[in-house]
Amino acid sequence: MRVILQVPDIGDVIYEESYWTGKKTVTINGKIFRKASKTTYVYTDGEKEYYITVSGSFLSGVSLTFGNGFTVQVTEKPSWYEWVLSGAAFLFILIWGNVPASVDIFPVISGAIGGGIAAALGCFNMIAIKDQKETWKKVLISVAFFAVTVLICHFLGKALIDTLNSIAVLQ
Repeated sequence: MRVILQVPDIGDVIYEESYWTGKKTVTINGKIFRKASKTTYVYTDGEKEYYITVSGSFLSGVSLTFGNGFTVQVTEKPSWYEWVLSGAAFLFILIWGNVPASVDIFPVISGAIGGGIAAALGCFNMIAIKDQKETWKKVLISVAFFAVTVLICHFLGKALIDTLNSIAVLQ
């Protein structure tokens, strides 16, 4: 993710964060700030040092606080419905997979495997909907991720049941 901002009295601010590693870089007016600590970045210009504090991440919302106390919001925090849309499949798999009557109707794999799949796809869903401006697009993307999550867990659950049944027949 790369965000370019025009900040008054400061200039061009470029904030970059890797989706996969979480590595962050901050550049102001072409000057790259080096990482001094976990959240602090510094640029040395001769005898003067400039500090920036980075708060948050792409998924939780990023803000930059400059040495003079001025704070700029780089990315917005996810709204409540974005969290609900991203966590819906995880909750569905968690609940559906632990009710034997529902698994008899539509089997899904639950537990660590199903929870891991649902959690990973929930994170990918949050990444995908953070870039969208319109709510209807966020809902549509989330419904697609929900369907993919449930189908993957269903096929794995069905495969597990078929495997266990074939083992039981052999004994």
